[in-house]
Amino acid sequence: MSGFEYTGQVLHEWVDYNGHMRDAYYGLSFSYAVDDVMIALGMDSTYRKKTKGTLFVVEDHTRYLRELRLGATFTITSHVLDFDTKRIHLRQEMWAADALRTVYESLQLHVSQAADPARSAPMPDNIMAALKMAKGPHRAHRRQVLPGLTLRRREPCV
Repeated sequence: MSGFEYTGQVLHEWVDYNGHMRDAYYGLSFSYAVDDVMIALGMDSTYRKKTKGTLFVVEDHTRYLRELRLGATFTITSHVLDFDTKRIHLRQEMWAADALRTVYESLQLHVSQAADPARSAPMPDNIMAALKMAKGPHRAHRRQVLPGLTLRRREPCV
């Protein structure tokens, strides 16, 4: 597995007065890609309904490298960089016309919405096993290091 992939297209309502994709829609696109990662890991609608478990983003960093314009088709690849029982560190890259356009890193927290208010909760064994399989192929993934982008955690996800 080379990573999770999501494909989208820049819609008319996503374009700002400069003719570029508005920054909020980059975030929306990365969020949709996280939804696909969740489904691939087993956190689909059945899981969410049964367990009340889901992911909340608690930190993110975006690096805009090249703009996207109306009608551009893009692909987002998502890679599990690290995880522990409650957290997933993701790196996502948005590509269009064979060029890296945007890099996004996020720290996702597994949350139980059964509590009020919602609280962090450990992920079940089947999700942990899926994460282990997802992370394995990406260990050799050579990511371009971009200043000011990498998430800094007090302790590693292990």
